[in-house]
This record gives sequence, structure tokens and C-alpha cells, in this order.
Amino acid sequence: MPVHWFDREKNNAGNLTVKLSTDCSTVNNITTVIFAVVLQNLSTLITGIVIALVYEWRIALVSIALLPFMVLNGVAQTAASIGFSDKTDAIYKESTSIIMEAMTNIRTVVSFGYE
Repeated sequence: MPVHWFDREKNNAGNLTVKLSTDCSTVNNITTVIFAVVLQNLSTLITGIVIALVYEWRIALVSIALLPFMVLNGVAQTAASIGFSDKTDAIYKESTSIIMEAMTNIRTVVSFGYE
């Protein structure tokens, strides 16, 4: 990359470091935690529907009819959580950028002090 690319606010060392660390944790969460939770929830849902149909089919039909509303509620909750996460990531990137700039400037001041 050319040197002036790193001079942009979004491409400084602090932002790139935060992006690398958050991307790694996101990939880890997707491959482990989210996959396991989805598999567990689907198996619980199917087992619950089968048990409900065996014991009381009328209540099971009501539960199945309400299932789309529960799914929409989960989607809305996830969307709200993602919006909150984006705001937190932006603030975290900004603070990391300030810390990296301070550390770089401290080294410069110390090197000038040695002269």
C-alpha cells in the first residue's frame, strides 16, 4: 500500500488493528457460537412441536400459528443488537486510534529528548 493510504483517518494503524481483531472474533463467533445456537434452537423447536402434537394437538396448532410472531420478535431483537454493536465498534475504533497516536508521539518525543 502507498504511504498516503495510511494517512487517511479510517486507515490509520489503530483502526486497522481494531478491524483485524473484531473480524477475527466475528469469524470465530459465526463458526462456533452462532452455528451451535442455531442447531440447538432448531432441534428444540422440532422436539417441542412433536411432543406437543403427541400430548395435545390443539395447543400445538396454536403454538405453530404463533411461531411467525416469535420469529419476527427474534429478528427485531437481533437488528437492535446489531445497531448497538455498530455504535460500540465505532467508538472503540476511535479510542484505539487515539491510543496508537499517543504511543507513536511518545516515541517521537523521547527520541527528540535523546538528541
